[in-house]
Amino acid sequence: MLELGTALGYTACCLAGSGPEVRVDTIERDAIHVALAREQIAAVGLADRITVHHGSFEVVMKNLTPCYDLAFFDGFTPEPHVIHTLRQLLVDGGVLVCANVDLADSAEASALRQALDDPLQWQQEASIEAGATLVLIKRSSR
Repeated sequence: MLELGTALGYTACCLAGSGPEVRVDTIERDAIHVALAREQIAAVGLADRITVHHGSFEVVMKNLTPCYDLAFFDGFTPEPHVIHTLRQLLVDGGVLVCANVDLADSAEASALRQALDDPLQWQQEASIEAGATLVLIKRSSR
């Protein structure tokens, strides 16, 4: 699993706790949050299954291998290029949970919706939080 927006590591711990085989890569830009998340993750015994990457989403994602079954975006509002990169990192049929899609200004929101609403790229499964969080399935790249 891949998480963008570690904060204090709570969601990464929940994801990793969903099964003993689950591995989570999580990305956080804020150095203080990275340190606090690593402490929390170690304290609950999940440091061997969760890797906290320090840096910007764009830079860190360039160094990840496409293999993820689930990606969870929990940053401010994703830019379309971040969605594109997340799609590349997901396996075909992988799930994207994208939070905070309604926090952008109208121009950004329009570009984001265009990236997420492409039926050739994504199958929308659900929306929660009054549409602020979307659940999408990556359609085959073939």
